Amino acid sequence: MLITMFTDAGFDHQLKLGVWAAWAKADGVAMRRSGVLRSDIPNVDVAELQAIANGLACIVPAMAPPAGSKIIAQTDSLNAIRAIKRTAYCKPASFSRVENMLTVITKFTTGANLVVEWRHVRAHQGTGTPRNAVNEWCDGECRRLLRDARVQKKLA
Repeated sequence: MLITMFTDAGFDHQLKLGVWAAWAKADGVAMRRSGVLRSDIPNVDVAELQAIANGLACIVPAMAPPAGSKIIAQTDSLNAIRAIKRTAYCKPASFSRVENMLTVITKFTTGANLVVEWRHVRAHQGTGTPRNAVNEWCDGECRRLLRDARVQKKLA
């Protein structure tokens, strides 16, 4: 099975608020999920990693890929890809949160014997290609959720 997954996150540094969106497709079936992150988020990199973890947490059980299946995981966050590949991560204040997200991501990929190809997708490119259109959906969903979550958090 081949699964294509896109994720994105939104982040408000003043409110420490994060949101996420994920889109995945396999065998002609697409699914979209999104939500507000429950805990305070220290920075956008943690939000992006949590978006990836949440995307995997939704699609792996729902799509039930057999062992050896491949996920092409696409994000507009180079820092998230670098952290996952363990090639770099330079914000020590949030290192433990990054490690927690990497553990979750590993659980959903290696735990299910999945092969993941991590790809960077350039953000804010419009809808000229299907790839950009999906990334724009994720980005738009994050903007909508963040706008609504800001209002809710300020009212609380």
